[in-house]
Amino acid sequence: MQVRNYISLTVLIGLLGMQPTQAQELQPVVVDRNISPTAPNPSPVLPLGSSSAQVPGGLAPIKVGEQYGYIDPLGQYVASPRFLEAGPFVEGLAAVKVSTRYGYLDAKGRMAIPPQFDAADRFSEGLAAVKVGTLYGYIDPKGNFVINPQFDEALAFYDGLARVRIANRWGYVNPQGQYVVNPQFAEVRNFQGGLAAVRFQQRQWGYINKAGKTIISPQFDDAADFVEGLARVKNGTQYGFIAMTGEYIVKPAFDGAADFIEGVALVKLGGGYGFIDRTGNFVIRPEFNQADSFHEELARVKVGKRWGYIDRKGQYAVNLQFDDASNFLDGLALVRIGNRFGYVNPEGRYLINPQFDEALVFSKGLAAVRLGKQWGYINRDGKVVISPQFDGAADFSQ
Repeated sequence: MQVRNYISLTVLIGLLGMQPTQAQELQPVVVDRNISPTAPNPSPVLPLGSSSAQVPGGLAPIKVGEQYGYIDPLGQYVASPRFLEAGPFVEGLAAVKVSTRYGYLDAKGRMAIPPQFDAADRFSEGLAAVKVGTLYGYIDPKGNFVINPQFDEALAFYDGLARVRIANRWGYVNPQGQYVVNPQFAEVRNFQGGLAAVRFQQRQWGYINKAGKTIISPQFDDAADFVEGLARVKNGTQYGFIAMTGEYIVKPAFDGAADFIEGVALVKLGGGYGFIDRTGNFVIRPEFNQADSFHEELARVKVGKRWGYIDRKGQYAVNLQFDDASNFLDGLALVRIGNRFGYVNPEGRYLINPQFDEALVFSKGLAAVRLGKQWGYINRDGKVVISPQFDGAADFSQ
């Protein structure tokens, strides 16, 4: 049994009716996490992003029998269970499956865009990728095609550009459907800070700008986005970090690495995990069996069979005591003791005692929890505000 930030169907990360693409973000964050935002779960509802909002709001997809619907924070149905799949609300619309086709529901439970697509992505920057037959295009919130179906694969818009594939070549288009970078790469990632990691046909990774010009020549075995001005790259079996000039700031010396967050990065060296600064020096020695990046000034770490939390000095803020633990979000972390889930504050004090058979992190002031076979919702005081009655439940969104 694992703590999970989400519960999910096996249908994709964001794109209903599709298999995950090779062009999804780099995954060598090499931390052996028990907690995975895309891990499958026996109570299937499509994956939803967490929110930092404290006030209950939004809509949540739930499952009754084999069908999905949506409820509001009072537990009232906005859309009765009648969908075969149900995604999160993003930009006011949620992709749903009716029979064999996908359409979009609005926040009042009305079918805003009738089911007509063979696959449907969530909206991003005012457009959503959809599939008609074997090709993909992009629609606006009224269901009109802004970019006609013409791609073999199409991903969400990010920072004004979308990644698209023709045959086995990837490129980038703008919201008008014009190629900004012609399809030519084996794999591509989103632009961050004006640069995008791309894999050339020679199988090496480099970086291009938005004009398609090579800024950092292909030389890496893998490459991630720039975060805080640095990108983690792989050379052989080792990971290091480069600046936007392509110069190594931290030479490849680690067996695994995560992105820099607030000046420190989680790395793996030998069998241990620790944290380095931007010079590559350890600020917290690699002495943990598992670890995660810092969130809200604390990082979850595992020694032996127990999880706890350390501060930025490497001192235990919450002693090792949990069988599993999530990152902190809005001052609460989901933890497991034996086969029961509860919530602790940054001092390690239980605000909600372990009592649930399964639970999710809080989203918009509510958390989905399972008691027996049924899911319901609690508030941050631990009070059940929507009684357990669903066969599956997910986070509230928008």
